[in-house]
Amino acid sequence: MIPDKEKRPLIDVLRTDYQRHAHFAELLFYDWPKAKEVAIAMLDYVSLHIRRQDEALALEILCEALSAYSEVAQFARINRNEKVDDALRLAIFVDALVTVSLRDLQIAIETEKGEQWTLPEGVALSKWLAEHDGDLTVYHQPLLDSMPVRAMIYGAITTESVKRILQRADYENAILANRLAISR
Repeated sequence: MIPDKEKRPLIDVLRTDYQRHAHFAELLFYDWPKAKEVAIAMLDYVSLHIRRQDEALALEILCEALSAYSEVAQFARINRNEKVDDALRLAIFVDALVTVSLRDLQIAIETEKGEQWTLPEGVALSKWLAEHDGDLTVYHQPLLDSMPVRAMIYGAITTESVKRILQRADYENAILANRLAISR
């Protein structure tokens, strides 16, 4: 069951319950309006149903990605002579969503009939849950951080326009290979 407080618009949830991340979400969504669609797609793919210590794991993943974005934004602000490429800031956010999802969602969810969902399944958990009733069992399932798994998650959460931006700036392959490097 998803608490009512998490059924509000994304930015309202962040402003109320994750205040320190709301500012950076607003900045990111202002700089890159399509990043909001990526965040919402990730929340849909992961679902607010997976909870860790009564917090939606998807929101924790989003906040960690916003923290990665904020570090770069703060670096640029503190070092005014250093311009951090706009597309790199977007790439860092997307890369963090993929990387943290892989790290934190090393699970399988199984129905009593033996039907199973895992992160690299290619189906949004919210959609899978709508099609599978009954008791569910969640257990640890190690995932390899491989290019095919990263590509599947990247493809599931990233809009076509964001993909084009990252391809043009030559960051997409680095994200898919888990090789996005930032020189500071």
